[in-house]
Amino acid sequence: MSFADFRLQSVMFGAFVDIDEAALDNGVGMSKNISIDTKISSAKQILSSDIGDEMVMMDINLGKYFSLKGPSGRVWELIDKETTVQSILETLLEEYDVEAKQCEEELFALLHDMHDANMIAAAD
Repeated sequence: MSFADFRLQSVMFGAFVDIDEAALDNGVGMSKNISIDTKISSAKQILSSDIGDEMVMMDINLGKYFSLKGPSGRVWELIDKETTVQSILETLLEEYDVEAKQCEEELFALLHDMHDANMIAAAD
């Protein structure tokens, strides 16, 4: 299986917006320092559903919708229960044809985007 783009798409009021705009709505700079040992889990206010090749989520507090496809959707599945970034990375490297450096960089970018959008909880 090939490794597709990890970037997160957000849907608000029927229009796609870049996750950075969603992060602006919640306050930029809120992202904590996420490391390889950080424990990650989905935030309690996020409801999700697997629809074919897409994971669709809604923040019930803000009324924002998010869509994840490919490896991004797989990451969401993996954080359904608390896990470490290391564990997520190892699983993705086993399941996708991707270089470790690229996978790690894109995973961290995705996790920071998700954290900025209040979609995940991160703990040391």
